[in-house]
Amino acid sequence: MQTSSASVRTPPLRAVRVAQGKSLRSVSAATGIDVGYLSKIERGLSQPTIDTLLVLARHLRLAELERLLSPYSSGDEQ
Repeated sequence: MQTSSASVRTPPLRAVRVAQGKSLRSVSAATGIDVGYLSKIERGLSQPTIDTLLVLARHLRLAELERLLSPYSSGDEQ
């Protein structure tokens, strides 16, 4: 059985990052999130905290996600 490339989905955070022309390393450096951890988040291998998601939403300019997460943040984001 063959799988088409259309059936392979790019994870949403990775798609946004790539669309903005940002590398994992540049996002890591700008947000203070470890590059390995960020990679695991993108691949769905790690569950980020709300604060981590909020930091990413702000850096990637995802205003809707930022508005949804802000009320639940501990206020300790980077």
